[in-house]
Amino acid sequence: MEIIVLKQAERELKDASREFIEDIFALFDDLASGKMLSMPISRPLPSIAKGLH
Repeated sequence: MEIIVLKQAERELKDASREFIEDIFALFDDLASGKMLSMPISRPLPSIAKGLH
């Protein structure tokens, strides 16, 4: 699975706390290992693309 972080998200994360960044990377690890994230962490965005969260 490829995880793409948009440039806007990178800019937002630049000012985030270290604890928040660690939480985000833990979620990325979960995604990379095949775990499905649920609300409120992730929500389907079918109007943009099928399978997009």
